[in-house]
Amino acid sequence: MGAILQKSVHIVRIKTKLEKHILVLTRKAGQKILIGDDIVIYFLRTTEEDFRIGIDAPDDVKILREEIAGRYAGLKKESWGE
Repeated sequence: MGAILQKSVHIVRIKTKLEKHILVLTRKAGQKILIGDDIVIYFLRTTEEDFRIGIDAPDDVKILREEIAGRYAGLKKESWGE
């Protein structure tokens, strides 16, 4: 199965600041990525400048944009909306 995946998906590995490797995938609008059994990333729209994604995940999974994550560090999820 690995050989089939490598032919249908462009895979690149790069090192992050934490010395971990991340998987980089090329996707088009209308396609999706499955993470585990219960998280789906939908690629809704792409332009030359940006792209729009949708994320379907269980309620207990914290999903934050990096630029606002610091505001919520240490807070309980119930207080996010306050």
